[in-house]
Amino acid sequence: MPLGKENPSELIEPEKMLANTTRKARKADKANITDNVNNVGSTYKPGHPSANPETATYNTTKKTFYVRENLFEKLSNFAWWERLSITDAINKVLEDGLKGKKTKKREK
Repeated sequence: MPLGKENPSELIEPEKMLANTTRKARKADKANITDNVNNVGSTYKPGHPSANPETATYNTTKKTFYVRENLFEKLSNFAWWERLSITDAINKVLEDGLKGKKTKKREK
């Protein structure tokens, strides 16, 4: 059933109303996103480590690894009980595991 004011020429189908409001919202959302990303003087880059030394991603590199399910479960449990993030837990486990190991840089 058409909705609208008392004048029949102003009646609007419900499907068209939904499409119009959705389209308007998407345009507004897109404008807000681009406004936030393009702030002048901003050093934030999506997907990049933070420039703030107090954050967990400061001075880090993003890598992808395959990890056995049982080892990831142990890591996840370790992080939970130590109240660490998975990232911090991986860093701690790697530091402890490599402690005392003699390593030298590879030639690239």
